[in-house]
Amino acid sequence: MRKSKIPLALCGVLSLLLFGGFSVPGLFAQLAVSTATLTGSVMDPSGSVIPQAAVSLTSPETGVTRTFTADDHGFYSFSQLPPGNYTLTVQAKGFSRYIQNGISLDAGQTATQDVKLSVGSTTEQVVVTAQASLLNVDNANVSAEVDSKQIVELPLNLRNIYGLATLNSSVNNNSEYQVLLGGGGNTTDSADQDVSFLNFGGSFFGTSAYLLDNEWDTDPSWGQVVYVPSVDDVQEFKIQNNSFTAQYGWSTGNVVDVTTKSGSSSFHGDAYEFYRNSDMDANLWFSDHNGLPKTSVNRNQAGLSFGGPLEIPRLYKQRDKTYFFGLYEHFGASTPSVGTFTVPNSNFRGGDFSQLLGAQVGTDALGRPIYSGQIYDPRSGRAITAGVVDPVTGLVPTSSGYIRDPIANNNVAAFRALDPVATKLLTYFPSPTNSALANNLTVDGQAPAGSNEYTMRVDRNISDNSRVYVRYSYKEEYKTGEPDYYGTSDPGGPGVYNGDNRYDIVAGYSHAFNQNLVLDVTVGQLYTYGNQIAQSLGFQPSSLGLPSYLDQYPQFPTINFGGASSLGNGGHNKSRSGSESVAADLTRISGKHTETFGFMGVQLADDQITNYTTTIDANGSFTCGPDPTLCTSNTGNGVAQALLGLPDGGSTGVAWSPSLGIKYLGWYMQDDWRPTPKLTMNLGLRYEIQTAPTYKNNEAAVFDPTIPNPIGSEVGSLGILPGVEKFLSSGQRGSYDTNYTNLAPRIGFSYRALPKLVVRGGYGIFF
Repeated sequence: MRKSKIPLALCGVLSLLLFGGFSVPGLFAQLAVSTATLTGSVMDPSGSVIPQAAVSLTSPETGVTRTFTADDHGFYSFSQLPPGNYTLTVQAKGFSRYIQNGISLDAGQTATQDVKLSVGSTTEQVVVTAQASLLNVDNANVSAEVDSKQIVELPLNLRNIYGLATLNSSVNNNSEYQVLLGGGGNTTDSADQDVSFLNFGGSFFGTSAYLLDNEWDTDPSWGQVVYVPSVDDVQEFKIQNNSFTAQYGWSTGNVVDVTTKSGSSSFHGDAYEFYRNSDMDANLWFSDHNGLPKTSVNRNQAGLSFGGPLEIPRLYKQRDKTYFFGLYEHFGASTPSVGTFTVPNSNFRGGDFSQLLGAQVGTDALGRPIYSGQIYDPRSGRAITAGVVDPVTGLVPTSSGYIRDPIANNNVAAFRALDPVATKLLTYFPSPTNSALANNLTVDGQAPAGSNEYTMRVDRNISDNSRVYVRYSYKEEYKTGEPDYYGTSDPGGPGVYNGDNRYDIVAGYSHAFNQNLVLDVTVGQLYTYGNQIAQSLGFQPSSLGLPSYLDQYPQFPTINFGGASSLGNGGHNKSRSGSESVAADLTRISGKHTETFGFMGVQLADDQITNYTTTIDANGSFTCGPDPTLCTSNTGNGVAQALLGLPDGGSTGVAWSPSLGIKYLGWYMQDDWRPTPKLTMNLGLRYEIQTAPTYKNNEAAVFDPTIPNPIGSEVGSLGILPGVEKFLSSGQRGSYDTNYTNLAPRIGFSYRALPKLVVRGGYGIFF
């Protein structure tokens, strides 16, 4: 668990926003990321405010109708609106009715539409078709959004919605390359969440917040996103680089909001397929230069989505009340991968290592020649003294020290009986594909990957003032961690399968008590279940001649022989992580003040079940020489050492499941005050708690520097040694003391200097 405090994070932001240009909308409430807000003022032709005007907003596609009576300053506000197309109607005595069509409100958007009424009869009307202003004049937040049209039409590698984050100039994915590619892997090694290893505005990855349909969607371990929805399931994708309102916490002020699609009053659907194969591809460079044929590449992503009013003939007909949206998407890919390995040839497996012998590189202390590639008898090590006859060879050493004897002609089989366990292990290496002694096996492999995704969402207008929605999403996914280069039937091969299944269920409810008081509540549960399965799962180590108690972890051991590639494929691991979240936000409009109060609680879980792999190491240091304390370069060999029955060591262990839990609790209050029509002040205060990690059955230990170490009395003159390691208990479940002093003030302003120019600035403390 990492806690970072950024005191005095003073960030002044000057934004020159041209109407119809770059969109920088703001957010109205902590969990209003899936809803929109429309505000404005009603004025006469001279620009004077018109109080008490009747304002209504309707959307036939979502079935929403809301009304508002402008206050004494002519101000009106509609909050917690579902995304959609709206019509704004304004009426006042002595003025013509004003109707504006074509107002498109996106998720998380705060739009402003000031209305100037014309003098006339109420039976007359002025009809306008225009979009509301995209200028954010309500808060100091800086953000950028990508709407559903851009989402499905922009080129998007891997069709991962979070790849669009790099469209923002302050976001880069250097961490993704470091984490995935730095270890020699590729972007198919892990699940699609890893695309969200992003750096926002110079911050370290893992310090940003991800929200999906108003619920917490951030992994508790790495800090990446948990559930990645299909591109065709996304209504809105939004990046906040600086959030100075108090609704946001547990991050460095960088927030990524994703809102899924919902149905509407008319039926809409999509069927799509994205397909690629290798017909037009060139051969891979390593395949081409090793005489291997071009391998097959297939990538197919197909899906079907459909939404509209929910109507069951003779049973349920609520076209203007209930809407649904569903999606199914299948992904399958097979990516070629070339592996190059060093494997023992038939001579080495039989104990003959004479091919390793090279030119003489020196002379040992007994006057014997030292050859490159020489293998020495590990059991012959002994001390020698200059001028004193060596009793083994009868030679007189020229210097004192230690020495080993070379094995004649590097023929280990002629020197000693080969170890049966090592002999059997070597049979799991494939035969080389060329005559070289190193990098002598080049094989083609495939890295298949696939997923199936299911989503269903239902929205219900209980009344003009109440709306509820429920969404369930499930995604089963697998990818190849390492291809089975040695063949599917070889348990000693490196093949690893990575599974990652996720589900998400979320429900939201919003209610307008009156035109000035709106409540929004969201609850959700989101979990991912991962597993790493080695291709040897089920293998009995005792069949190699190893102890039978190792069979409790049935998989091939990891074998590391110096001078050869490894056998085995890592451990069999399982994981479960995710969150359960609940949030409530209450928005009240009082004159020039828009006040918001809210709470969000998140229960995070991170369970890791690790089955330790048995390892056997023979790096060759026991067969190097002639001086075992300072071996000559390029002497000794790990395979020969194993055949002599002398591994360097090994390890095994037991399954371990730490099952970690953390709670996030956050309360806030926010006052957006409009002292003048052009100026909005954002005054907020946030209090949050991030509890110390706890572990199931208290399976963790902490270091306490205040307790004297019990061995202090045994160290004599050193005196008392402070500090002991102690296990957690019912009296101390957390791995450190929770901080209860996280108060985070937020101050911002937004000033409309010109009709198309807004100046914004903000200050905040973030934890």
